[in-house]
Amino acid sequence: MTVNESRINETTVNESRINETTVNESRINEMTVNESRINEMTVNESRINETTVNESRINEMTVNESEINEMTVNKSEKNETTVNGSRINEMTVNESRINEMTVNESEINETTVNESRINEMTVNESRKNEMTVNESRINETTVNESEINETTVNESEINESTVNESEINEMTVNKSRINEMTVNESRINETTVNESEINEMTVNKSRINETTVNESRINETTVNESEINEMTVNESEINETTVNESRINETPVNESRINEMTVNESRINEMTVNESRINETTVNESEINEMTVNESRIN
Repeated sequence: MTVNESRINETTVNESRINETTVNESRINEMTVNESRINEMTVNESRINETTVNESRINEMTVNESEINEMTVNKSEKNETTVNGSRINEMTVNESRINEMTVNESEINETTVNESRINEMTVNESRKNEMTVNESRINETTVNESEINETTVNESEINESTVNESEINEMTVNKSRINEMTVNESRINETTVNESEINEMTVNKSRINETTVNESRINETTVNESEINEMTVNESEINETTVNESRINETPVNESRINEMTVNESRINEMTVNESRINETTVNESEINEMTVNESRIN
């Protein structure tokens, strides 16, 4: 969808809507969703998905034939998540759209889907992050003492990450394994978690997070001692994004740079879509986004 100065991603999947939360000492949003479309977002001048969570597991959900949380945000900060001692977003998704967070004037669409469409973004004058990823794709991640991004990527773009004392993209880091993914034509959203596991997902035939963003920044993630985004994705498309004169997901990386993208009149991952930043997350000692995706389009 396309939204200017509105709330993002109010979607109908088949029979439900699930919102996202900021949780301390909780597990949220472990979901099971099959054959759903998740997280269609249109953002104008917003920052999305900044959430703070301490010692919690977030987003543990089981959803069948549901639609979760499509949001349109104008001039907002969304879903900045900091999680300490938690596992966040362990999801198995069957026919649903999952995991949208409510921040300033919006909810934004962190999802795990089986047989769903994930994170298709439409932005003016560009399509970004159309990826074919075999065994992984990773958004902007800052990781301290972690293993990030053990991935096999086919025709994919992986976001620029800031990592301290970590190895990214098939590496071993203290106390965590991050982003073990099998992704074909997919990409994965971003999280900031401290001592948590985030987004263990099984996704089959899904498309996640169809987002229309105008001049925003999406998906900045800081992860410390965590496992992020263990996914198996086959035949998925992630993050088809049309961005109007934006830069998406650019991150400073210490000891690594991930996912440098070339986009038409835009740069992806830590982008300025409409003077906004989306999905800034910090993860410490967590596992984030363990997903198994087959024939899905993600992010």
